[in-house]
Amino acid sequence: MLLSVPAPSYPQMADVSINPRHASQLWPIFVEHVARVHERAEKKCERNQQSILDKKRMCKRVLAFSFYKV
Repeated sequence: MLLSVPAPSYPQMADVSINPRHASQLWPIFVEHVARVHERAEKKCERNQQSILDKKRMCKRVLAFSFYKV
């Protein structure tokens, strides 16, 4: 039994190997995009680490305050 596979709903990427000049024009754009993605990921990681440190400091303050309250 053969199943027919429907065509994808998204447009197919052009084969850049057909036109090497086209690929060379896209390369700098791709490199810049990857650099931005890495930069955003690093910033997010830094924010997450800062948030974790802030939460740890708050927990220490709450614990210290609870000991003074007793």
